Amino acid sequence: MKNESEARPVNIGSSILMVVFILLCLFTLAAISLATAKKDYADSTRNAERVQAYYAASNEAEKMLSAMDESIADGNAPQQLSYTVPISSTQEISVSLQLNTEEGRYDVVEWKTVSTESWTPTSSLPVLQNPTSPAK
Repeated sequence: MKNESEARPVNIGSSILMVVFILLCLFTLAAISLATAKKDYADSTRNAERVQAYYAASNEAEKMLSAMDESIADGNAPQQLSYTVPISSTQEISVSLQLNTEEGRYDVVEWKTVSTESWTPTSSLPVLQNPTSPAK
């Protein structure tokens, strides 16, 4: 008679394959998470730099507005006034002012961010086409 330990071979092949598959899934998920985290960090850093540049330009524009308000006391202030403050090499803040003689200050008529570079489309996409018209 055979011993019971000799009669049954140990079957660990399927459990090893499952462990290897699970480890591959975990490593893949970790690699995707790391790549996403690096991309998010780069995006947030770039966004923080843009926001800081905008607020620095906005503060400069506010200082200029304050100086304009102080110059009204001189008596020879123009009725309308416009100026720009650069944010970056491609953007600026454009400010338009109107003199408010009753309150003795300038009212802001327009305060907006303007692109300083021209944009030209590089290609067109055939999004809407008439299916019954012949192709050109």
